[in-house]
Amino acid sequence: MGFIQSIGKKLKIIILAAAIVFAAIFILFTYYNNKAKIAHEKHSEFVSIKNKKEEKPKIKIEKVYKPIALDKESCDELMGKWVEQPLTDRYICNIPTSDSDKECIDEAECQGSCLSEEVEKDEFGIERPVNKGRCSDWTIVLGCRYYMENGEAVDICKD
Repeated sequence: MGFIQSIGKKLKIIILAAAIVFAAIFILFTYYNNKAKIAHEKHSEFVSIKNKKEEKPKIKIEKVYKPIALDKESCDELMGKWVEQPLTDRYICNIPTSDSDKECIDEAECQGSCLSEEVEKDEFGIERPVNKGRCSDWTIVLGCRYYMENGEAVDICKD
């Protein structure tokens, strides 16, 4: 009988030790899981603030007629240049605009493009475009430039 009682006491000690280890693991898991949830919530809040872009109010823009010529004859009538379109074997007509150098805040206000070519240096000495534009001399403007879109200069490359 003494042998069975000693096994029973050892079994009770083993079960008690296992329960303590299990409880400790459960407490640690719960603690770190809660910390992870809090960190995730803070990160998600930060990311949503960082990625949240302020919607600029749309500025009322007066759209103008954009001249176009689909063949060489009508291009010549408009005093345009019939040129091969880059990267293709097609031709396009580049027409001089009548609103060249007019102030603009969006391409829709010009027969050609609304370009922001003025720059000013910021506090770090980096050149930034000024959010003022002027209508281009020609209907088609290619290359990398600051184009005006809804009152803001945007760096775009057009081919």
